Amino acid sequence: FSDIRMKDHIKAVGYLTNGLPVYEYEYKPEFKAIAGYGKFVGVMAQEVEAIIPNAVKTLDDGYKVVDYGLL
Repeated sequence: FSDIRMKDHIKAVGYLTNGLPVYEYEYKPEFKAIAGYGKFVGVMAQEVEAIIPNAVKTLDDGYKVVDYGLL
């Protein structure tokens, strides 16, 4: 899950070679059971969508996911 709306305690930690920012984050409490507990590192779907729209899919529930293979 890469949707910024699902994440909390977001901290920028670097950039991918294509310029997209990379963040450390935790999932909000209501998403931890399905997305995971602890800290994670990744991108924000909304930022990816602005640059590489075909790398982002919107799920039926409206949340966005990123295909990291296309980054």
